[in-house]
Amino acid sequence: MEEQKQSVGCPAKYQQPLAEPDVEGQFYFVYILISKRNARKKYVGHTTDLASRLDYHNHGKVPSTAKFAPWNIAAYMAVQSLELAISLEKYLKKGSGHAFASKHLLLHS
Repeated sequence: MEEQKQSVGCPAKYQQPLAEPDVEGQFYFVYILISKRNARKKYVGHTTDLASRLDYHNHGKVPSTAKFAPWNIAAYMAVQSLELAISLEKYLKKGSGHAFASKHLLLHS
């Protein structure tokens, strides 16, 4: 029996099965969420199924985001490589990545 690949970037019990990495037509989404309860709270992650992943966040199934649910997708980018998705997610979680996202990806009221 072939072992299914799992998404990374979230706890194992919340991971979703993935197609083989870098399969033609397979996209990985790097996303930025903003809490509807507190617009200063943001979360960056990656997934292959953006709608399902948002649902996980909004139903409290992700411990690190449950306290500030519900969430809106503020921005997302689609890439064809899991490695690129992970690298981009890590960048957006760092200081220079925060600055880039604030300046170029997020709306300011």
